[in-house]
Order: sequence, then structure tokens, then C-alpha cells
Amino acid sequence: MPHTRHYRITTGEKERLMGKDTRQLLLDAATQALSKNPGASMNDIAEAAGVGRATLYRYFPSRDELIRSLTLESYQQVNAALEPVLARNLRGGDLLLEILEVIIPMGDRYHFLLSERSFVDDPEIQALEVQSAHDWSKLFEHFKDEGLIAPEVPIAWAVATLESLIYTAWISVHEGYIARRDAAQLVYRTFLTGLGTSSANTLEG
Repeated sequence: MPHTRHYRITTGEKERLMGKDTRQLLLDAATQALSKNPGASMNDIAEAAGVGRATLYRYFPSRDELIRSLTLESYQQVNAALEPVLARNLRGGDLLLEILEVIIPMGDRYHFLLSERSFVDDPEIQALEVQSAHDWSKLFEHFKDEGLIAPEVPIAWAVATLESLIYTAWISVHEGYIARRDAAQLVYRTFLTGLGTSSANTLEG
């Protein structure tokens, strides 16, 4: 497993982050380090950020607190990224594809959080998860009303299927199995039409 020192924040990245406060700089450094090595320690993260351990611990007293802050930030950033997409009044497949084009690239930053289950009982994170599930369900009800999803398909099944495909896309891009530019289209096509060819679908029909 690569050591965090091999992906320490570069001078250019530090200059880009200079306008941010120290806490945000540390969160960004932690995201970069953990996305490459989910087991990175606080020492590794401090080294990646180019700060001393004392500075990191001043803002985040423990690794759990740092991961919790990253989890909360991930919800905030996803919501902020989706807000302008949802405001465009797109419909059906156009809206779904735009959502995928926004969410899938964010996997580079946050896919490592999917293995973190330390906060399943955290009230604030639980509330965000409940709200997220509610928002997805409402969105999929609209998709069903517009004929994008077959009426007999349960909403919960459709949401779980898309979430699984997004996760698969994140991991596949991270591991280099698929190109980043192809990921959203692959998820879109697989979700709506499966993996068969049009001729195979015609024969089965």
C-alpha cells in the first residue's frame, strides 16, 4: 500500500488553497490522502497537508472526528453541486444524466467514506441520510410519473439500483477499469436499458 508521503499536497495545490482557512485546507488534504490510501493515519494526513501533527489535532482531536467532518462535508458538497442542476427544470432522462455527470466525478473525493461505518448512530449524519433518501425517493417518483421508470418497479428498488451503479462507477474509475469520461453514460445506459443489445431486447420482447 503506498505511503501518504508520495501524494503530499504540491506547491501549486497549496497556493490554490491559500485562500481557504486552515480547517478547510486540512479537510482537502485529508480527502486527497484518504482517497489514495483509506487507511491513512493522522500522521500521514498531517504530512500530506504539510503541517505538524499538533496543528491537525488542534482542529480534529481524533481520526474519527476528522472522518465525521469529511462525511458532513460530502453531503454539503453533493447538495451544493446538485442545486443548480435541479434548478434548470430538466426532465426525465436529461435530468438523470445531468445528475450522474455531477455525482460520479465526486467519487474521486469521497468513495473512501463508503467503507466508514463509524457514524451509523450519529444523529446529525443519520438526519442527513434520511433527508437524502427522502429526496431521492421524490425524484424517482417524478421519473416514474414521466415514464422513465416502469410503473411496476418499486421506488426503493430503483433508488438502490442506481446507487449501486454509481458506487460501481466510482470504484471502476478509481481502479482504472473505465474512463472517467464514460462513467456517467455507462451508468445511465445500464440503469435504463441494461447490458443487452437492442436486438437482444427485441428478441426477448
